[in-house]
Amino acid sequence: MTIVKGELMTSKSAVIKSKQTEITEEFLKDFSRAMLEKARINLEKDKFLASMIFFLRKSEVYVIPALLVTEQDKTTTEILIKEAAKKLFPEAVIFLSDGWGISLADDSRNTSYVAPSKHPERKECITLSIVTKGHKSWGLMQFYKRENDTIKFDDIIETNDSFCRFIDDVFVAPISKNIH
Repeated sequence: MTIVKGELMTSKSAVIKSKQTEITEEFLKDFSRAMLEKARINLEKDKFLASMIFFLRKSEVYVIPALLVTEQDKTTTEILIKEAAKKLFPEAVIFLSDGWGISLADDSRNTSYVAPSKHPERKECITLSIVTKGHKSWGLMQFYKRENDTIKFDDIIETNDSFCRFIDDVFVAPISKNIH
């Protein structure tokens, strides 16, 4: 990743110009639902979904793919998001990913934390985690099942929290080590 004259550039990143001049909560919810629908279409077609990071600024959306195979990939992605946010000053960040999730009903029987990818009741899902510069966050999750060569989608779940640790602290300044 390099920053050129305030622009974020990676080998596969894209900048989309938008007529939107105000990044409102309503715009973010509409944008997120549209991205979820595109993700569904891509998943049905390709049987695979790449993770994506969206940095939204007035009249610009920066789109960056994220490879999340190993723990090192996850750490690198988290650093990339924080560094890009420092350079781009986005109004909001959205992280779209395909992975494992659990419903609250499935987890209510378990009193100790188990990562969704290791949970016995895990289900495949598409997640979108949204966080704004004003520290408001929410998420969209859609579970699905693979049956033969088709994918069956369940209802969309909307939460008042982000699902993604990568963006939870993107707008939070680190606490100085000098503070005791």
